[in-house]
Amino acid sequence: LHATMGWCIVALMMLQGSQGWSKYLRMKIGKISYSRHSQLGKAVLLLSSGNIVIILWSFRTQVGNLQALIVSSAVVFASILACMISGPRPALARAHEDAVGSYFEALLK
Repeated sequence: LHATMGWCIVALMMLQGSQGWSKYLRMKIGKISYSRHSQLGKAVLLLSSGNIVIILWSFRTQVGNLQALIVSSAVVFASILACMISGPRPALARAHEDAVGSYFEALLK
């Protein structure tokens, strides 16, 4: 299960990378594409953490149930947190960052 899931994740990562590159190139010419790119990235992240948990849990007899549970929980928590704080920023936040950035650029000149 771990190996099969791992290869599926590798294929999804390659798809994610090619989508991201294509999206970047299209954005440079003013076209918007691959609106689901961020969701695919989050899915890859969560599937990867699930795959890590599978392998960690299979070694629980060697490392102990409690340690395997703690490390697995930390992996899942970190992945969920990363999914929650990543992704496109709201337009208002981008506008604020642009305004603050241009203010500091003006100060440095």
